[in-house]
Amino acid sequence: MEYCVSSCCFPALREPEDNSAETSPLLSQHRLPPYIYRPLAADEIRLLVLHPARSFEDEIVVHFQVVRRSDDKYFEAVSYAWGDDQATATLLMHDEQYATSFLHGQSFLTRIYRYNALKEQLQAFLRVRANVTTMLRYLRYPWLPRYLWIDQLCINQNSRDEKSQQVNQMGEIYKGSGRTLIWLGCSKSHSRPLAALEATWLRSRPSRGRDSDSNILGEREGREGEGYMRLRPEVRRILSLSWFQRRWVIQEVALSPRPRFIFGYDEMTFEDMTYFIDQLRKISYDIPPHIGNAIHTLETMTSLFRRSRFRGAGIITNVRHDVYYQYYRHHPKSNDTADFIQLLVSMHSARCSDDRDRLYALNSLRSDPMIVDYQQTVEEVYGTLAATECTYSLETLYCSGAFPSQSLPSWVPDWRSPRRWIPMKSFEGRRPSDQLLSDSPRRPNLPSQKPVFINSKTMVINAVTLTFVAMKGPQLYENWSFNPWLCLNRYLEFFTRTNGSTTPHNDIYDIESLDRLIATLTAGAISSGENLKQWLEAYDSPRSYKNARKEYLDPCCHNKDRTFCEYPQAHSNIFNILERIQEILKGRCTFITDRGDWALGPAPLLLGDIIVALAGCSYPFVMRPRGPASFTIVGDCYIMLPRYLDEVLAQSTFRAISIV
Repeated sequence: MEYCVSSCCFPALREPEDNSAETSPLLSQHRLPPYIYRPLAADEIRLLVLHPARSFEDEIVVHFQVVRRSDDKYFEAVSYAWGDDQATATLLMHDEQYATSFLHGQSFLTRIYRYNALKEQLQAFLRVRANVTTMLRYLRYPWLPRYLWIDQLCINQNSRDEKSQQVNQMGEIYKGSGRTLIWLGCSKSHSRPLAALEATWLRSRPSRGRDSDSNILGEREGREGEGYMRLRPEVRRILSLSWFQRRWVIQEVALSPRPRFIFGYDEMTFEDMTYFIDQLRKISYDIPPHIGNAIHTLETMTSLFRRSRFRGAGIITNVRHDVYYQYYRHHPKSNDTADFIQLLVSMHSARCSDDRDRLYALNSLRSDPMIVDYQQTVEEVYGTLAATECTYSLETLYCSGAFPSQSLPSWVPDWRSPRRWIPMKSFEGRRPSDQLLSDSPRRPNLPSQKPVFINSKTMVINAVTLTFVAMKGPQLYENWSFNPWLCLNRYLEFFTRTNGSTTPHNDIYDIESLDRLIATLTAGAISSGENLKQWLEAYDSPRSYKNARKEYLDPCCHNKDRTFCEYPQAHSNIFNILERIQEILKGRCTFITDRGDWALGPAPLLLGDIIVALAGCSYPFVMRPRGPASFTIVGDCYIMLPRYLDEVLAQSTFRAISIV
């Protein structure tokens, strides 16, 4: 039924100028007062009723309808990028009570007539951004009204109390919508980019079917070999749109029952969009950072979408995702919520205009959402979250050094700061080929592991001092992408020479050293470096990393225990591991402790910094002394200890330290 209404009610296709919808000559005829929002009750939301219009150029007429969330009123939520421009366009408004009573209970034909009659009884105007009027012109029907929930309009942005109240309900609003319309924009020069995206995929797909991922991967013969291509302009154009950089859209899509992309009159389901882009990414190279961030956002949405999508989903939805879309098999279904701190780490590049929204924009994805309060300062919001999360799990402290601050205590992550490095915890539970960071939950504190004391400046916890930094080694080499073999040799030389080794250069490739090297650089994810030897011995050959990929795809790995290669018969997956090492090393450096332990830690560490372990945390911390039993957190680290960290802590004596 909805499909029939959508198809018959859309206005005739017309491609106006990009700014044709921003102004209307009819608006100057109306001398109307500005619209004044009426307060909402705690369980109420405000829907925008978009009046029909038979001409694209007709002025936009709307009225608000206040409903209770329990009324089960059908509406469509709209997800879009607000833009940076000021509110210069105008919507013509009716009084909601009069419009509702005037239209309620009337027949279909009578309601059409009365919508036209309402145009002569306008009550007010509402200032909005120009991109909103453009969007509404494309979304409105010629004969029927459309019930929409648009956060910028349906929430009084000038009322902090209402804004806090409505943002607290935002997750339930999107869950309760009939579907979510993802408005990407419009363009006269590129009117059908979504159709062009599908056509691009159809031209590049393998011949044996839609979901033959192995076919696509099997065509790889190197970065410039057959099967690879530069990322097509159609994909770049779509992923460069501002919607993909916006932070709020993550929960808007993840919690929606049926998200759908719209660009002008071009439409595509969320499943199709993510599938096509994922397939084209697999056979593309030379992906710019901002495009990579957009792809990462889509993959994160997909993973979150899979978590919430199947709560009560029908058999058609399950079959569609599990069979038709093999891409979704990499994002397992789950009824559990994602770890909120891991989500903040993963989506650090997503943007918002208010720094408090770095938390609030993802708040509905928490298992226990925090209370949204726009009366608090940014520092108060971040400090409250850190205290709450550290009380739950001390593994929250892994983020402290990665998101440093000059105005907050070192144990409070400043989510406004660019991410310096990825916390070790974020790599747990993911295979080397996975693009996403881990969403595995942090370990909750046992009663004895909780902080002894927390206030706005200081945290007192029980800890064990393990050792200190004795020698600082190299960071990620600039030429890693060109020749990682040479870089791995340099790391190996640093570790072996500083251990007092006097063996010749070619003898450093003993199994024990290679095992320690690969375990250190992968933060313990891989324990065997046996298959690395042949690569390192040939590091000084003239071939480049790109040619090495092409040359060494054929040999098989015979490692049966999967300790090095991700799959036993796929030697090419060594490159997945090299890419994982590159991600771990970003912002970090190698170092050696006073006991001779090989280690990986934050790049800002200094000689003499203390290595401290906390009960319940998988990785120790680099801390800097600030006074007697007082420290600041530099960051998390990985140390090749002779025993597991839990065993070391079980035989150690804890003492209280203060983190400031």
